[in-house]
Amino acid sequence: MTDERIDRKAILITDASSGSTRPVRLFAAKGWKVAATTRDPAQGAEFKVLEYVLVTRLDVQDQASIGSALQLAVDRFGGRAVVVTSAL
Repeated sequence: MTDERIDRKAILITDASSGSTRPVRLFAAKGWKVAATTRDPAQGAEFKVLEYVLVTRLDVQDQASIGSALQLAVDRFGGRAVVVTSAL
């Protein structure tokens, strides 16, 4: 298993399962580490087959879920990431 914390850019995308799933697929195809967040991780199951993609729960109205999602992403991918928020 390769170390996912090395030599890849990271991005956290909110509301990844709603609307267009294109950003997750685009960044994963370009070799980025992607934290694809959604209120219901079951809706992001299609992303779990993509290499270097973490699917996790994040509800922008739930502060605890925000902290948890960020910590999971840092633990898996390292400390720096671009954040794309498409959640309303």
